[in-house]
Amino acid sequence: MRSMFVQVPMMSGAASVRHVEVSVPLVPQLLDQGKYYMTPKPIDDETERRRHRHRGPTLRSLVRLARQCDSAEELGKQLRRRYQRQRQRAGLTPAGRATAEAELDRLLARD
Repeated sequence: MRSMFVQVPMMSGAASVRHVEVSVPLVPQLLDQGKYYMTPKPIDDETERRRHRHRGPTLRSLVRLARQCDSAEELGKQLRRRYQRQRQRAGLTPAGRATAEAELDRLLARD
């Protein structure tokens, strides 16, 4: 469904006002007035990618992982495994031992 938005003032603390964009269903007759209702701005792909970028593990998940591990060394291994699995899902690293083999091939090709 197509939409338009209206900017509504909202109190945000002591004596400060923010203007919040509220999405409403599209009514073309209201857009013709041009003051109150507006069409949404087109969002480019870069903005959308930034919005959904992964920001890393949360403190809660790190604490839960630390409680499951018996030592700091085990925690480090779990974190490394998690990081590698995440990069593999994103398609940034090859799966399994292929990572070590690819690094070896890269080093041998350089010589």
